[in-house]
Amino acid sequence: MKAKGVLVIILMLGLLVGCGTSGGRTEAGGGQAAGNTANSAAAPYGGPESKAINIIFTNERELALTFNGMADKETMEQLLDVLDSCGIKATFFLPGMRVAEEPDIAQEIKSRGHEIENNTLNRVDLSKLTYAQTYNEIKLSGDVIAKKTGVIPHYVRTTSRDFTDQVRLAAAQSGHEAVIGSSLYLHNWHNETEEEKAKLVRTFIHHGGIFALDTEDRPDLNETVKLVADCVRKQEYAFVTLNQLMQDGE
Repeated sequence: MKAKGVLVIILMLGLLVGCGTSGGRTEAGGGQAAGNTANSAAAPYGGPESKAINIIFTNERELALTFNGMADKETMEQLLDVLDSCGIKATFFLPGMRVAEEPDIAQEIKSRGHEIENNTLNRVDLSKLTYAQTYNEIKLSGDVIAKKTGVIPHYVRTTSRDFTDQVRLAAAQSGHEAVIGSSLYLHNWHNETEEEKAKLVRTFIHHGGIFALDTEDRPDLNETVKLVADCVRKQEYAFVTLNQLMQDGE
């Protein structure tokens, strides 16, 4: 094992021993009382599932721009600068392991006024894990984010953006209010023209939409954000944080 991997494991052990905060709000599905330690999740949670959300019903002309993962420092700082220039407050679903490795990036996201949520610990395929492993991926990631940023995540997104019963139960047990998908997942473009890209984006601009982009291995990330921002502005919509969109939809 590489030295960096050993260092990260040691860091994670130290963090998790000292983590006294929950991975979500105390009132979310009773999860706080049910899941104070990772070992308490040996069996599936018996309470209500967290909500599964792809779109939020609201009368406001608002959408949420969300990001998955946490790329290197240079990429993330460039992205944050683009968001500032576009006047957008976004929601970042961060993996707990990356936050443990480079907490300064997560702190910068927070200081720029963006929302931080949970992207699981390692961004692995949860469909291949047991219930206890799924719970640990969600719970431990929330604990690390809370310890390193002071932000307690309300929502979780898996790498596949799925809504299995197992994921929703584990999310509820770990104190997360909802598992978040998307109404439009902007994966890498192929050979589309700029107008074709804009046409696709315009098709999905509607009340309460949730746009999702990956931050890692995406060389066109900043240009895509600019294109999406321009399309939304021209249709007289606005991007708000996911939490704000949820509040406006209540």
